[in-house]
Amino acid sequence: MGKSRRSSASISRRLLTAMAVMGAAFCLLVCPTANAAESKGEYGDSYTSGELEALATAMRAGNMTLADLQFDKDYAQGYACYTSIRHMMDDPLYIASFMDNMAAGAQVSGPDLLRLMVNADSLAREAHNSDWTASEPRPAPASLEELIALISTVAGIPAAPLTGAEHELLRRSIVKSMAWHDVEKGFRDEAAEAADSAATEDAEELYKLMGRAQAHPDMIYAELFNLRDSLLAMGPDSEIFPRDKVRVIQTEMGQMALGTPGDDYYSGDFAILIDPGGNDTYHNCRIGAAFGQRSYGPRLADGLEATGASADFSPLGNGRFGFFLDMAGDDLYDCANVDITLGAAVLGTGLFYDLGGGDDRYFAGSVSLGAAMCGIATFYDDGGSDSYSGKTYTQGAAGFGYGIMLDDSQGDTPEFDIAEGNETEIDSHERQPHVSPDVLSLVDNDSYTAWSEAQAFARTSGVALCINTRGNEVYEAGGVYLHAPLFGDRYQSFSQGFAIGERDIDYAGGIAMLIDQAGNDRYLGDIYNQGVGYWYSGGFLWDGAGNDM
Repeated sequence: MGKSRRSSASISRRLLTAMAVMGAAFCLLVCPTANAAESKGEYGDSYTSGELEALATAMRAGNMTLADLQFDKDYAQGYACYTSIRHMMDDPLYIASFMDNMAAGAQVSGPDLLRLMVNADSLAREAHNSDWTASEPRPAPASLEELIALISTVAGIPAAPLTGAEHELLRRSIVKSMAWHDVEKGFRDEAAEAADSAATEDAEELYKLMGRAQAHPDMIYAELFNLRDSLLAMGPDSEIFPRDKVRVIQTEMGQMALGTPGDDYYSGDFAILIDPGGNDTYHNCRIGAAFGQRSYGPRLADGLEATGASADFSPLGNGRFGFFLDMAGDDLYDCANVDITLGAAVLGTGLFYDLGGGDDRYFAGSVSLGAAMCGIATFYDDGGSDSYSGKTYTQGAAGFGYGIMLDDSQGDTPEFDIAEGNETEIDSHERQPHVSPDVLSLVDNDSYTAWSEAQAFARTSGVALCINTRGNEVYEAGGVYLHAPLFGDRYQSFSQGFAIGERDIDYAGGIAMLIDQAGNDRYLGDIYNQGVGYWYSGGFLWDGAGNDM
């Protein structure tokens, strides 16, 4: 792992490993081929002719041919299985081609997250999603009234065709079903929690219902994803933004906050939050999140002063839409005690953008940082040396929808040694005009930690991507949940490209892929980690370059 070119021997080892995986699960960890121009056949550029010949030679040593890789692996039905997963089970040589295509589709220009998801959806289903046409964002709003009207217009995504009772059943059951752990404990009153604990839903019927509520990315979301550019066109100096203290507006969509250009402090739940800059602190906030239902919390006024709660008030409106944009700054997201936040979608759509290339620190609870359940959730940070900490079902996680976490980069890596003792060269670089004064931001080294089910984790009909474009990253998952009773000293990771189905009712899993484009990275984990698929699922780890561990 970690080299920019695969050797024939390493290809042979991986494919023999894939052959050894029994039943309907497989895993693969791969790095791209740097020069495979002579191979343009069925598998594109994924193999050179020499590599395929080496594989054929290894197969002949066992009195087999490459065709023998296509033995029957269908031992069950695998309901709701992606077409691409069956393709890879039928022909393991297609796995590398699928991964290369998925990684190539992740290299979109800028935060074009909708196009990324449409590409991934087409690959997963092996079906044409939609004719992609770039659409222009709407003009920047010139007043608060225009801003509210713009957001209200683009946020009108049709709801899933469910009755009120079906929606309530899903909302009560979906999080526990998808995330396994007690994610929402304490969110509602004791009577409601006791009723939920006593309720026993039929798992197969619940999965059928989630299938009807499944979210698919397509052009219907185009204007919503263009909202970011419309708001950036306002600029941080727009008169819409207050100058002295945070402004809070109650809208039909829920509670909205507008920040100042300075260093703001936020606390509470907001359906919409837009901040123009400054080194901001977000304490115990639910932001950029679709909650799936009306929520409970204090009604806030300007300056974030609580004005009391009422039975008919919901900070997140109907809970189907959440949008967050922070345009600049080194920000702190102190939200470890909040679940469903920082780019999360439960039965809705949640979009989260942190821009400006700052060095940000994220502390999140479960269902966070690009996590979706019957929804579409995107998390985007455009660069800087960031740290991400989450609990479970986080950092790119999805079931019956799409969960995307993308950490981008600002420009190219500095071409000098940033090691300690080289302060003279660093200082000289920082004094150049039009250069960021913070070399740490330019280097773009990020860290990811999570308890479990993270860094690309997928359940049934989910596509989960955790993408990092540059830097020397550290990914760590596990250390909280013992894998008992099988082990008394090993911990579950279920991360870094792990997808799993529901074997008891024979439902397939989804597609989970961790994509790291470059850098000298470290991947740390334990049980079920680093490219694992279980029960008609696809789990992948794709590393583009670097010396990795």
